[in-house]
Amino acid sequence: MKSNIKLPAASAILFSMLLANCVQTSPFAKSPMSPSDSTAGIAKAWPGLIQEGLEHVTGRIADLEKRPPIREGALFLGDSLTEGAPLATMFSGTTVANYGAGWDTTDGVLMRLDQVMRNRPDLLFLLIGINDLSYDHSVQHITQNIEEIVSRLQINLPGTDVYVISILPAFPDWTASIRDINTHLSIRAVDQGYTFIDLNSALRSNTGSLREEFTTDGLHLNEMGYGIWRQVLGDCVVKGCNTVVPSAANEKPPT
Repeated sequence: MKSNIKLPAASAILFSMLLANCVQTSPFAKSPMSPSDSTAGIAKAWPGLIQEGLEHVTGRIADLEKRPPIREGALFLGDSLTEGAPLATMFSGTTVANYGAGWDTTDGVLMRLDQVMRNRPDLLFLLIGINDLSYDHSVQHITQNIEEIVSRLQINLPGTDVYVISILPAFPDWTASIRDINTHLSIRAVDQGYTFIDLNSALRSNTGSLREEFTTDGLHLNEMGYGIWRQVLGDCVVKGCNTVVPSAANEKPPT
């Protein structure tokens, strides 16, 4: 499963401007998405995606709309890192719902939250933001969106415990931004009432990128990488946890 490609600077700027407008005008902002939504409608909500991305998002939203909502267990929300996770195998014996969507960004998650909030899981795990960096979205843009996602989830799903997973290591050029995002999210966890889980440090190399044995392309996880995910999140998914895990992002940058 592929992620967003890097856009030219002019296209990235236009993408950001259009996204800011779409947050207010998207047809998906106030009503669940449905299979009848056209590719043009998806393009309006996720401007700037290449055709492959548009087709994937369209199909994924349609597939998720057909699923019966869960009333227990854990729901995972995110991008291709979540969509590609073999959750049923990783957490067998536990009700899990995978609402990951390849190519997604923090803006995209905000726009499809109504579809997510039809569910009533006991636990919700959010991992989102890496694709934003491919569009040169600022650390502030990403963290503000994540806080807004969490706030809306807490208001609409008061019986659900929300967990925010750290942004995972990726390409060297993104290391500083990832560290800053994770530092912010770990600090905000107590005040905003979510549990922060540091998965980054378990997968990170000395240079700040994903360790080679855990990735297929420097961005996505392989079977071993998801095995680490399972180890770190295991107890929380099965029985919940309320300890804010200190982020390794607070450490000095790798040299």
